[in-house]
Amino acid sequence: KEGEFSLVLRRTQRHYSGPIVGIKLLGYSRILRFTPDHPILVVLPPPRWRSRSDNQIWLEKQEPIWKSAQDISKGDLLVLPQPRIGGELKQLDLAQQMEIDYDENWLYPTQLARRGGHRHSSLYKQIPRFIELDASLGELAGYFIAEGDVEKAGIRFSFGKTLFEASYCNNVREAIAQCFGLSSRISPAPHGSGVQVRSNSVILSRLFERWFGRGAENKKIPPFLLQAPQECITGLVRALFNGDGSFHQGKRHVYAKYDTCSKTLAYQLSYILQGFGVDNCLNYIKVYPPENYGKVKPFGSRRRPQYSLRIWNRDALEKLSQVTGRGITPRAKLYYARRPLTSHGRMVPVSQVRREAFEGEVYNLETANHSYIDGIGTVHNSNDGVLL
Repeated sequence: KEGEFSLVLRRTQRHYSGPIVGIKLLGYSRILRFTPDHPILVVLPPPRWRSRSDNQIWLEKQEPIWKSAQDISKGDLLVLPQPRIGGELKQLDLAQQMEIDYDENWLYPTQLARRGGHRHSSLYKQIPRFIELDASLGELAGYFIAEGDVEKAGIRFSFGKTLFEASYCNNVREAIAQCFGLSSRISPAPHGSGVQVRSNSVILSRLFERWFGRGAENKKIPPFLLQAPQECITGLVRALFNGDGSFHQGKRHVYAKYDTCSKTLAYQLSYILQGFGVDNCLNYIKVYPPENYGKVKPFGSRRRPQYSLRIWNRDALEKLSQVTGRGITPRAKLYYARRPLTSHGRMVPVSQVRREAFEGEVYNLETANHSYIDGIGTVHNSNDGVLL
């Protein structure tokens, strides 16, 4: 069904030599590459772009059609179904998340204790076996993805010295106590750069590393959070933007952005925002060579690639403000992007089509409902291939 997860039945791979079709979409730096006969779901554009309401009426009447990649032309609209945010998973059994001793209500980290160690210290305190997937857990997950890291025997959150970030420290401490029944403490960061919130627990260290990854480039959102109730996902997005997001209100431009060096997190957050109706553009920022470190560049000197989510248009900014709770006053100069949302999904115009020779491996997925999203468009199961 549109906007829902589908079971992957099989992944196919084969060697291919011949022409491929590269498709670039408005607002995305990534180029999708397909074999010529692969079916893609598109809507034909109006003969002439008129007022916003007239375009919406015209597009609602159009039925999406399948076109092979070689027949796609500039101006065609790829269909990106709007995900359904909010699932029915309200409680999580932690005993299924890791191998550990447990009983009906508690997890016991006795087998995680070192031989000869202090098994009764706070590092090895028991935690509840079942946790609620509510707004507190969503906020804790968002703050950890944005500002947290895993230590050998606990977790750590690093914040600055502003008044806003001081309130984030209190939010994190309350969430740790409410979700896991554990204590935490605030301490100065090294070199006086801010403050840190630490919670010493071997279980949390193992769980958070498995759920969210270690290191900024490996951060991710665990699958169970994508199936959590909407209030949990709302808390997740709010905390992510409090940590690494930013809102810019200048004289000429008003926009919001979220930068990360994790490719997985960038696409997951883009997917969630589309589910809330927040249209966003995902761009890839390359790494500059070592000889350019320290020199002035358009995006600064970066040692790691970054993925940047940008929200520009009026409707998206208003919806993002409702989700994050951060006030942003759209100015009259804000525009409505040509990526309208209809009952079929988000319509994303093709800005460039190019053909090139290729030799190598191509891949395809077979799903239960015979179609899937490749990141920014809907494609069909095919005996041919798509480069993922």
